[in-house]
Amino acid sequence: MGSGAGKGKKGEDGEEVPEVQVVQVAAASGDRTPTLIDPAAGLLAAKRLKEQAAQRAEGGSPAPVPSGTPEKPKSSPDVKRPQLKKSRSTRDQEGTNSISLEQQQLAAKPPVPEAPSEQLPETLTDTRSQQTPPALEPLVVTKEEVPELSETPAFHAGPANLELQEEVPQAWRPTEFVVPPPQESPKPVDLATACRNCNVEAVKSFCVSKARSARGLSDCEEALFDAYGDSVLHHAIQGGSEEVVRLLLEIGRVEVDIPNARNETALELACRRGNTGMVGKLLDAGADPDRCDNNGLTPFLTAVFAGIDHSMLDVLLRAGANLSAQDSRGIAALHFGALRGDLPLVEWLLTNKADSDVQTEHCTTPLMLAAKRGLTEIVSLLLNHRASTSHADEAGCTALMHALSTANTEAAKLILKSGASVDAIDCAGRSPLFHAVLGGCAECVKGVLDCGGRVNILDEEGRSPLYQACLMSADALVALLLNTHSADPNLAGHGTVIKPAATAGEEDEQDRESSAARACLEEARTCLQVCATLAHNELMGRLIDVVQM
Repeated sequence: MGSGAGKGKKGEDGEEVPEVQVVQVAAASGDRTPTLIDPAAGLLAAKRLKEQAAQRAEGGSPAPVPSGTPEKPKSSPDVKRPQLKKSRSTRDQEGTNSISLEQQQLAAKPPVPEAPSEQLPETLTDTRSQQTPPALEPLVVTKEEVPELSETPAFHAGPANLELQEEVPQAWRPTEFVVPPPQESPKPVDLATACRNCNVEAVKSFCVSKARSARGLSDCEEALFDAYGDSVLHHAIQGGSEEVVRLLLEIGRVEVDIPNARNETALELACRRGNTGMVGKLLDAGADPDRCDNNGLTPFLTAVFAGIDHSMLDVLLRAGANLSAQDSRGIAALHFGALRGDLPLVEWLLTNKADSDVQTEHCTTPLMLAAKRGLTEIVSLLLNHRASTSHADEAGCTALMHALSTANTEAAKLILKSGASVDAIDCAGRSPLFHAVLGGCAECVKGVLDCGGRVNILDEEGRSPLYQACLMSADALVALLLNTHSADPNLAGHGTVIKPAATAGEEDEQDRESSAARACLEEARTCLQVCATLAHNELMGRLIDVVQM
């Protein structure tokens, strides 16, 4: 139903009497759809109703107007006016008043939450359409009570929406999923610690999350090295976990020969620690057994210098390690074995074709080191593997000279027996006989002389072997040289400066130098002159006897 006002006829006083139509508002059964009307028509009706109320106030309270009956003018009560037909605009106004009343009723109620926006099934019906709407009392609408209409009328969810919301199936409502919190992968600074502590899960989580490219962890350089330049692979070797090493190599794609700040590889570190299983795993991954660090050490040399047993050396040998590799000083594994007197190591190296004549930066051979230390077994082993006796070091000394100068008789005999030359001369012009005299061993001297060593020979300072024996006051050596091999006591050389020991009153350096200068025997060129100067009376008598003969 709706409300409206029409034009009336003129009364007796000539004024136009408006017709008043009672507004009856009722909710249509089951129809809650709002209808848009012309706002101007509603305002015009409200204005006319207000004028009608003002006229009634002047003439007293009028009787209630029946619903749907037009009001009669006061001046002509008997005049009957025809009922006006409702126009389209009037019907629109009725819909507007109905909506306005409904909005007022809903505004007085507390707000109700909106129903879900999902489309409801056709089987659900609105129970409000089956209820009888309550009868509403007549309402006179004034202009102040008419709300302003917008282009789109407001719509509020009513109680029926709550009833429909309760009937929505559970399957249509959104399901809540409980997502477990993601497991935090270790930070780059923590990866090295995880590798050292053998934390397999943390290392695996980091590699899976970070090493997604073809380069692996190489794209995350801050995770590869610590502050001291050691890589995560070096930390894994320190930890000793083969599983962590496998994860870094396979998932993390870490280079197997990645060096640290000292250019040491993980293989070298594993060799130093004696971890044979780790060494095998790294070699299977393609590690280079001959890669050198800043000191020239290879993994094989590192294992040898660390004193690791031969089982690891066998693993490195099968991987193609160079047994004659040398460090920055030229020291090879065979040098190390000769210095330590490690006969099993030397034997293992020589059996596996290590170079027996490898030389250091000072041209020292393993035979020289063994001969100087008197390691007879190693000397014999080296000679049996054809170690050369003719090699000389940077001072020109051969292995025989080293053995003679240190009085290692047995080693000297072995070297002499193998055919070492007794006429070789070092950088100072000394022959093996000179070194035998300097060693002070009569047996060594006799051995050299028996092999044909020259007696009457001078060195760079003009000394002969007999002269050197007289200067050393070695009576046994002088007798051996004079009586057995006819050494020439008159063989003249250069003068020798003799510095006698300082006396109690010659503590001052200048006094000692003056005494030495006075004692300088520039003319003491023969053995007899030296013995006379040094007051070697017994030697002087022996020399005089030889000269007189």
